Amino acid sequence: MYDAAGAAQTLVNEPRPIWMIEIIATEHQPAGIVINPEFAQTFEMFFSLGYRAYTADGISQEMTMEIIGKVASGQHQLETHNFVFR
Repeated sequence: MYDAAGAAQTLVNEPRPIWMIEIIATEHQPAGIVINPEFAQTFEMFFSLGYRAYTADGISQEMTMEIIGKVASGQHQLETHNFVFR
């Protein structure tokens, strides 16, 4: 069972935890869904809490809302589904 209150508290703990999360934008979506509708929302939630996001690959590219918007609209594809939020 998902505990929203517990998750919300963990997000704002001090010191802030570092999160590694897999967020898939286009692959493995239900029939009729091209882009994960919660892809951008997940980043927005972390950003609103002061987190910064980076790809969890050899590049460690910082993710910006510009990049996320392009991915969410299908204009850009990422090489990874794994991200570090710190």
